Amino acid sequence: TLAELRAVGGEEPVASTSKASSMKSLSRQSSEEDSASCSSLNAEQTSGIIQVYTAYSTGLASGTSLKIHVTPKTTAREVINLVVKQLNMAVVLKGNNGPIYGPEVLENFCLVAVIGARERCLRDDFKPLQLQNPWKKGRLYVRKKHELLAAIEHSNRKSHLI
Repeated sequence: TLAELRAVGGEEPVASTSKASSMKSLSRQSSEEDSASCSSLNAEQTSGIIQVYTAYSTGLASGTSLKIHVTPKTTAREVINLVVKQLNMAVVLKGNNGPIYGPEVLENFCLVAVIGARERCLRDDFKPLQLQNPWKKGRLYVRKKHELLAAIEHSNRKSHLI
């Protein structure tokens, strides 16, 4: 780099050396900024655990919930499908006579965020880890789309974690 600087700048070696060290310093600062921005991006892209409650008839105790490990790319539809399928399995394993929901009826369910007496139905392509205040302080429920008040009613009851 010293030879390149001399050829380009035509300056004395001392000036070139200080220019080289300045360039190294700028390069170091730039790479530190790059790594800092990468780490902040990585922080935004970390996975998390969400707790999802049920607001539909499962054949299990009222207020049943699941804790699910999700990534920033996980959609509400994927959460819904997983919750319903896992609870179907729990009903079968416990030998309960609860309803079993097949793949053909999964579209009848939605994921909602509830805080107090307010409910927000999340689009199927919404990513739950992107919830912002005040909604991320609330609870997530899976309910049937046509049972509009089910999640709010269930939010006032006792919960059971599976």
